[in-house]
Amino acid sequence: MAKKISNRTHNASGLKMSGKKNRPPAGCFDAQEIQDEIFRKMPADRKIKLASELTMFCLKLNHLNGNYKSGKTSS
Repeated sequence: MAKKISNRTHNASGLKMSGKKNRPPAGCFDAQEIQDEIFRKMPADRKIKLASELTMFCLKLNHLNGNYKSGKTSS
């Protein structure tokens, strides 16, 4: 008798993943999985714009942090 091979696997958190898309059952998503799903569905031009905006935000934070540490204030 042939052994039945299940299509179920487990993800890193130990939750059983089911179906062809290897997603956890409904209601068992964690924040990272939700973020990944949103990013996966996002168009490429929006991903590029988001990356640019995040880069500018990080540069501004870095600049503000440098001014704070040195005692300078920006106007």
